[in-house]
Amino acid sequence: MKFRALLATGIAGAMFGMAGAQAQTYPDKPIKIVVGTTPGGNPDVVGRAIADQLAKLVKQPVLVENKPGAGGIIANRYVVNAPPDGYTLVLLWSDSVALAPLLYKSPPFDPIADIAYIGGVARMENPFTIGVNPKLPVHNLGELLALAKSSPSGISYSSYGVGSNPHLSFEMLSSKANAPLLHVPYKSGQDSLMSAMAGTVDMVAGSNLTEYVKAGRLRAIVVGGNKRIPQLPDVPSIEESGFGGDPIFGAAFYALAAPAGTPKKVLDYLHGHLATVLKTPELTTILAKMQWEPYPVPDSTIRDEVRSLTNTFSPMVKKLGLNSL
Repeated sequence: MKFRALLATGIAGAMFGMAGAQAQTYPDKPIKIVVGTTPGGNPDVVGRAIADQLAKLVKQPVLVENKPGAGGIIANRYVVNAPPDGYTLVLLWSDSVALAPLLYKSPPFDPIADIAYIGGVARMENPFTIGVNPKLPVHNLGELLALAKSSPSGISYSSYGVGSNPHLSFEMLSSKANAPLLHVPYKSGQDSLMSAMAGTVDMVAGSNLTEYVKAGRLRAIVVGGNKRIPQLPDVPSIEESGFGGDPIFGAAFYALAAPAGTPKKVLDYLHGHLATVLKTPELTTILAKMQWEPYPVPDSTIRDEVRSLTNTFSPMVKKLGLNSL
């Protein structure tokens, strides 16, 4: 037993020494950022912009690998199981790390214990605007809910997937207002948006709806959060509309992360360079076009955000019986 204990201690010490040595020379080969969406989506655009700017700072290629599916679970699980050496990173968004695991009886990863957060990337305080098809005879949230109550089958809405923030937020709104709403999930945000504009569903909650609202393809009736947004100054917030308190349709964020166990020196190195990247004109311009703001916060802030979102939506996931995968 003593021999085995000494052997185990020796192996652990050797692995720790190797990790320390790797941290001293990091990075000495290409870094990979995994994104859980197909090319062209907002997370992919942000991930590639970070990769381009980070490569200039670390003097190594920074590649982007797309692993779409399961609301980001596939990408996150891949990175969680990767070697914790700082060479495999993941661009997380709030749904993929705080909400998607709630859908599983046995979650594929623990969003706190299994992930080393490098830091925040971007945040949007009012990410979701509820837009209705212009043919729907409603102009504010009160009229929308009244119509839902009077309709035999309620009003339909699209989302970018079961367990997504829009899905759970609409269900929380439905429950609070006692108004029936019918969920029609799609594989992507763009698909869900197009369905509302085509009239396949009555409404959608999405970001970056301004151009479609101004073009008359959607009518905005409320924005998430507690205040109006400059892009749609005449559209009230959901709090103004009488549904404040619960952070439904509330803030969303992106964050950069690595597998748990990644050496602190590597995480600190990446955090410092990420903060520099978020100040570059290339990143700030891209984020501004998406109506997001740079979010250079530490890992502790991201963990707090993850806990908050999980605690907010977990009861609704259980109520709807979604935690069955």
